[in-house]
Amino acid sequence: MTTLDLDFVRAQFPAFAHPEMGQWAHLENAGGSYCPSQVVDLLADLFAHAKCQPNWDFGPSVVATEAMDRSRAVMAELFAADEGEIHFGPSTSQNTYVLAKAMRPMWDDGDEIIVTGQDHEANQGAWRRLADTGIVVKEWAVDPETGLLDPADLDELITGRTRLLAVTHASNIAATINPIRALADRVHAAGGHIVVDGVSYAPHGLPDVAALDCDVYLYSTYKTYGPHVGLMYTRRSLLEQMTNQGHYFKDTTPEGWLTPAGPDHAAIGSVAGIADYYDTLVAHHGIEGTTRRDRVASLFDAFAAHEAEITAPLVEMLIAHDRARLVGAPTADHAVRAPTVAFHVPGTTSASIYDALIAAKVSCGHGNFYAHRLVGSLGLDIDDGVVRVSAVHYNSSDDIARACTCSTTCCRRPYPPTSSDQLGGIAVWLPRAMSRPSSSCNSPVANRRRRPNFVTSPVAVSRPVAGRRMSTVMVAVESPLEANAIAISSMAVTMPPCTTPAPIVQIGSGVKRRTARPSPCSSTSGLSRW
Repeated sequence: MTTLDLDFVRAQFPAFAHPEMGQWAHLENAGGSYCPSQVVDLLADLFAHAKCQPNWDFGPSVVATEAMDRSRAVMAELFAADEGEIHFGPSTSQNTYVLAKAMRPMWDDGDEIIVTGQDHEANQGAWRRLADTGIVVKEWAVDPETGLLDPADLDELITGRTRLLAVTHASNIAATINPIRALADRVHAAGGHIVVDGVSYAPHGLPDVAALDCDVYLYSTYKTYGPHVGLMYTRRSLLEQMTNQGHYFKDTTPEGWLTPAGPDHAAIGSVAGIADYYDTLVAHHGIEGTTRRDRVASLFDAFAAHEAEITAPLVEMLIAHDRARLVGAPTADHAVRAPTVAFHVPGTTSASIYDALIAAKVSCGHGNFYAHRLVGSLGLDIDDGVVRVSAVHYNSSDDIARACTCSTTCCRRPYPPTSSDQLGGIAVWLPRAMSRPSSSCNSPVANRRRRPNFVTSPVAVSRPVAGRRMSTVMVAVESPLEANAIAISSMAVTMPPCTTPAPIVQIGSGVKRRTARPSPCSSTSGLSRW
C-alpha cells in the first residue's frame, strides 16, 4: 500500500500556503473541496486566453474546444465509460431535473419510482415531483436512529411496475456506503433503472460505472478538487430512450440532449486539471499501472487508507461518548463509510458546537445540508440539524485532532435540553451499581454503540416523535443528563415537548429528589412531565 506524502499533497493546493486560509483545518470538504494548482492554473489560463465560443477555427476557439474535449475524454477514462456518456451541466441538482424530464415520457401513468429518505434533495426532489404527472413515488425509509437503509426493506417496494431507483452511493450525512451493484441487480431484474448519486462518495473512491452496472451516475467536480460543475454519466442505451431536452436541431445528437443551455466553457475545460493533479501524485509516489484509471485507482486506495486512519480518533470518540450520537455506521473503515462524520449531542444545539469549532478555526458546518428529509427522520430540528466534519486525503491528523478536542469539550458541557430531545415521563437516575449487563437495548438514549446496562425494575422510555409510542425497555444511566430520557415504571407516556426538565430521582442508598419548576405539561396525576 502506498503511503501518502502529505507534505507534497498539500503543496499542490494554494489555499494551504495562504497566510489566512492556511490557518484553518478545512473539514467542510463534503460541501466543497479545495482546488489544486493544476485546476486553478488551467482555469485561469482559459479565462485569460480562450474565453470565447468554442468549435470555430480561430486560435482561441480551438484552444477552448480542445480543452473541453480533453476534459470529457479524461473523465470518461476515469469513469470507465465512453466519451458520449459523459454530460456536463451547472450542478447535480440541475442535471437531475433535466434527467427527470427527459425520462418521464418513457413511463406510463401508474408506473413506480423509488427514492430514499437518505439522499440529498438533488436526487429526490426532481423524482418526487413526477408524482404530479401520474407516477407513483415510493420512499425507501431510513432507520430513525442510525440514518441507514436496510436493503431487505427494498423487497417490499419493488414490483413489476418499478421503473427507477434513485439512491445515494454514500449519504452526505450518514456517509455509509450503499451496496450499489447488488441494488442495481435487483432493480434491473424488475425491469427498472438505477440512478446513483455519487457526489459524496466520489472524493474518496474512484467510481467504476461498468462494475457498478449503474444507468446514471451523478458527480460534482467541485467536491472532487475541481471547478463548480456537475457531471453526469448516462448509459448510452438508456440515453437513446430519452427525449431531447436541448434545442430541437440537436435531436440527432444524443450527446447534447441533456444540456439544454450553453455550459461554462472555461470551467468545463479546467475539469481535466483534476486528472492532471492525480497524475502528479501518481508520478511522485511511483505508482504503476497499465492505464491511467489503473494508476488513479491505486492512488485512491492510498487516499482511503489515509482518510480512515486520520478520522478514526474522531469516530471512536463519538462512539464511546455517552452524550454523542453518530449518524451512520459506527466505524471509520473506508470499506464501510466515507470520512464524513455527522453527529448530534442530545441536550445541546448543533449550532453551539459549530460555533466552538469555528472559534478553534475548524472549517465545518451544521444543519441539514440539503438532506432535510433525512434530518427530519432522525428526529432532529431541521435547521439546527447535525454537526458535520468531513475530511479528504489532503487533511492531516492535526486537523482531526483539533476537531476532536473541541468536540469532546462540547460533548461534556451540561447544556440544557433542547425541545427536540425532550421525552415524556418522570426522570430517574439509576446508579450503575444497581445494574446488570445485557447485550442489547432499544433505548434511543442507551443505544450508544456499547453494551448498555439493564436493571431488575422496569423503566419505560417514550419519545414524542410524530406521536409514536416506543417499546418499553429497561435501562440504567450514569448521570442526570442521561436521565432526561428515562420514564419510571411501565408507563411509556408520550407528551408534547416542553422546556421544563422533570425531577431527577436517584434510587439507591436513600432517595434524593430535585424539585422541577412548574411545568405546563404537568399531568393531573402529579407526575411532572415534559
